[in-house]
Amino acid sequence: MNIFLDRVYKEIKGNFFLGSLLGGICVWLFFFITIPVNIVKPLSLETVFFVLFNYLALIIGYYTSKGKISSSIEHSTSGSELMKYLRFIIIIIIISGVIRYFDLFYVRGASFFNSIGENKYNLSKKENFSLILGLLSMFRFLYFVPFVLYRLSNQKKLNLLVLTLALFLIPISEGFLRGSRRLIFEPVFILCITLVIIRFKNFKISWRKILLGIIAVFLLFLSSQYIIKDRISNISKNYQETLISARYNDLIPLKKETKEYILDHKGEALSSFVLFYCHLGQYITHGFFEFDFTRKVNSKPKYGMYNAFIIVKLFNSTGISNYPMEELNNPSKRITYITFFGGLYLDFRWFSLLIMFLFGFLQKKIFILAEKNYAIKPIVVLLLMINFMMPIFNFLRAQVLVTVLIYLFALIIFNFLIKKESKGFNLFK
Repeated sequence: MNIFLDRVYKEIKGNFFLGSLLGGICVWLFFFITIPVNIVKPLSLETVFFVLFNYLALIIGYYTSKGKISSSIEHSTSGSELMKYLRFIIIIIIISGVIRYFDLFYVRGASFFNSIGENKYNLSKKENFSLILGLLSMFRFLYFVPFVLYRLSNQKKLNLLVLTLALFLIPISEGFLRGSRRLIFEPVFILCITLVIIRFKNFKISWRKILLGIIAVFLLFLSSQYIIKDRISNISKNYQETLISARYNDLIPLKKETKEYILDHKGEALSSFVLFYCHLGQYITHGFFEFDFTRKVNSKPKYGMYNAFIIVKLFNSTGISNYPMEELNNPSKRITYITFFGGLYLDFRWFSLLIMFLFGFLQKKIFILAEKNYAIKPIVVLLLMINFMMPIFNFLRAQVLVTVLIYLFALIIFNFLIKKESKGFNLFK
């Protein structure tokens, strides 16, 4: 048994693919075990087996891939080319970010002086939406790429480091405007992944990093509290009662004694922490129960369009298609997360096993290619985020698929400019 566990440990150590999967599972299990909730309806065996078999298909697909890469897609990277690419990406992200906030503030009427409810109302108005501005601002999704490239470049320029980190404020600021915790948590999570996987061998835990981690968690706590309280203030003045009866509480409600403690000790620091921790735990774990609930609702497979929601919406906006978007909503009519596996089930049912096998196979190819091509590293970061969040949230449907497509488009533009440079046109001087 010890020999087996030792082999498993050696396999996981330094294996970002397995580490990301196991990390997400452990986080889910930790909160599921520690939060005081009642399970209204236990997970059905079909839901449990669906998740387990799809995890296995993903892992088998990964290890089936031999990792042989055709020489036609490999190329060496020079330091000067990386820095040119870094400058190019920074420029298009800044331009895109400026366009985005011009759209949000000037065209659509959002403001930091408004409540979150007011901003959501203004941003939801169809007459305020500009397709052109929306398309021109899509490069903002690449906000994390410059920091990844900076870490790869071995540069020690403080001003460049500050600039690459400042780009993370593009989604975080919008998160505060919209009241979206995902837009705040996601950049922090991507930052953590990048810090760990780039120069992994040199990564060491220190008291300084632990302190920074504690500060980051505390700031996230304050940010989450601010957004939740602002949201609730538009509905009710009773923050505690509203939160413990939120939509997660019909499937995994808090235990009676926990509710009573929170309500009987309003305003106390420990009570506030218990309320936040329980809410966070419900936020992280409820997706599985939502998926189980949704799976029992009769619906037809979407064959990939559920996860490609944003792309279908874009095609509708441009007149390329006219697909009824309401058919791509959660068939249970509940506005809640159903995990990565929920989206997989709605799209492909049990044919998802083949999809996950191919997804694992593709990940192995991308991970190996990234060792030789700096431009692939940002895609690895996104894949690890998807893997980690599978039991919690479906980042593929959120915007990762669109981000990958935009990133590939940016690479095409950069390669075009590099070819122009070789013929005398130099944008990077």
